[in-house]
Amino acid sequence: MLKSGARCASLAGPSRMSTRRLTTSSPLWVNERGERLILGIETSCDDSCAAIVAAPQSYSANSIASTSKLTLDGPFPTPSSHKPGPRLLTSIVKRQDHGATSGIHPLVAQHNHMASLPYAIRECLSKGNISPDGREVDAIAVTQGPGMNGCLSVGLTAAKTLAAAWGKPLIPVHHMEAHALTPFLTEAEKGGETALPLTFPFLTLLLSGGHTMLVLASGVGSYTILASTSDDSIGDAFDKAARLLAIPTDWMRNSPGASLEAFAASRSEEGEEIGAAALKPLMKHSPFAKRPEFSYSGLKSALKTRMQQLGDGEAPIATRRAIAALFQSTAIDQVIDKVRLALDPNEACDAVWSRESLSALREVRHLVVSGGVASNGELRRRLGEVWSQAEGKYLVFPPLALCVDNAAMIAHVGTLRYLDTLAGGEERQRQAFGALPRSKWSLEDL
Repeated sequence: MLKSGARCASLAGPSRMSTRRLTTSSPLWVNERGERLILGIETSCDDSCAAIVAAPQSYSANSIASTSKLTLDGPFPTPSSHKPGPRLLTSIVKRQDHGATSGIHPLVAQHNHMASLPYAIRECLSKGNISPDGREVDAIAVTQGPGMNGCLSVGLTAAKTLAAAWGKPLIPVHHMEAHALTPFLTEAEKGGETALPLTFPFLTLLLSGGHTMLVLASGVGSYTILASTSDDSIGDAFDKAARLLAIPTDWMRNSPGASLEAFAASRSEEGEEIGAAALKPLMKHSPFAKRPEFSYSGLKSALKTRMQQLGDGEAPIATRRAIAALFQSTAIDQVIDKVRLALDPNEACDAVWSRESLSALREVRHLVVSGGVASNGELRRRLGEVWSQAEGKYLVFPPLALCVDNAAMIAHVGTLRYLDTLAGGEERQRQAFGALPRSKWSLEDL
């Protein structure tokens, strides 16, 4: 993080004019380390987020694509050969308390963003040592979608206003692409040795309250969805299960899904026996086995029916803990099944995946797991058993704080798209300022 009093090295020069034309030859205002700074804003769901990411001037979508090609062609880079990459200066997240509504209410979440986002941005700029006129910031990146329209509109309006007032480029970002590319920001040494750097193509599991997808990432802006949910997401299933099982949730600290995991982890052998009869209906719900598709509506319905039979939240706590554990395990079964398909595609995959995708899968070494559900310990353990480093495969999880919604990942995508944004000139900016919230937005449409 920048030390107190540190400013851009170029601040002795004239102020940047808000009317300057955007071109690839435009002067960059960089900090004392020669980095550009991107402010990120994220409001797709219920967290009001702001962050600043710094990156070398050479860091771009093309630079990480070039690194991927060199790594695939060999030899593998050594720790000493790694070039400087992006770094997170500051990240602020303002959480919302949904206890009164027992879940996220879109209008309430939107109003809370209107109250919280200004504070998140102010705190972010202060901790990042950014001047009130934003002179140290080179661009503003903001989530355009997917997400809840009202929530997205708050972030977009704030970002557009700052970009217009400061005379900065505006970079709309796809929320799920930001999750997928987070490891390029967060790669770190593990166990004293640096793992093989993330390279394209790679697989990514995007698991959250709104999405459940297995995606093949071929490059920045180039994605193929290999499997998606036909109904509900795994995150939504966990949240609903926590409610049906009457599991208390401290919204300011955890999501209902995290509460479900903790609740299930406390089960006992006695509870397993008590809950045995209650578990049987859930064990039948593994739809689309060995097929590239997820589905969680049946599992949720089975749990709802069973809990009604048991008197809803009046069932003994030992029984509820046992049910929570099996529900979690059964939901994760589907994720493991789809990862196995990617490792060894069957006829069902051959029928829907292109030849190009099947060929790319043979080159894949990394599986990136991101989204809020990626913080689940049981999921991490079981994926580690399937995607084994011993077999030349690398499992990549962002830090827990960056698995959930955050603006650091949005700012990071801004660093990757910055040069392309400048190359697009004034027409690109007119499009950016005209960007509207996109509640539905496929990764394949980038």
